Amino acid sequence: MPQKETMTMKPGRYNAKITAHELGESSNGNPQMAVEFEITDGPEAGQKITWWGHFTAAAAPYTKEKMQTCAPSWDGRDIDTFAPEGNSVSINVKEETYNGEAKLKVAFIDPIGGGGLAAAKKLEPAKA
Repeated sequence: MPQKETMTMKPGRYNAKITAHELGESSNGNPQMAVEFEITDGPEAGQKITWWGHFTAAAAPYTKEKMQTCAPSWDGRDIDTFAPEGNSVSINVKEETYNGEAKLKVAFIDPIGGGGLAAAKKLEPAKA
């Protein structure tokens, strides 16, 4: 399933469809979810990138939230019913340096048209 991607995409926001997912285990022995996205428009159309969500105590709520974005009808309880294939989302791809090597990663998963700017609380300019 998810494999190392060879791509020419650059950091940015892309519309993508979900082509595959897989429950697995990280090199540390922690459960993780992989979701593969295929870019659907622009010059990067057809390129694939994988998001990795982890089920550690700290990361599990974020992973579950992103899984529900990928499969809005998923009840969030039974991982066997998680079926996001064919759904479309907006992904934000960022460059991250790990062990001295720059790599692209899916940083955010949002509904199509989502992921714009959003402050936790709007502040009037006079109070800034």
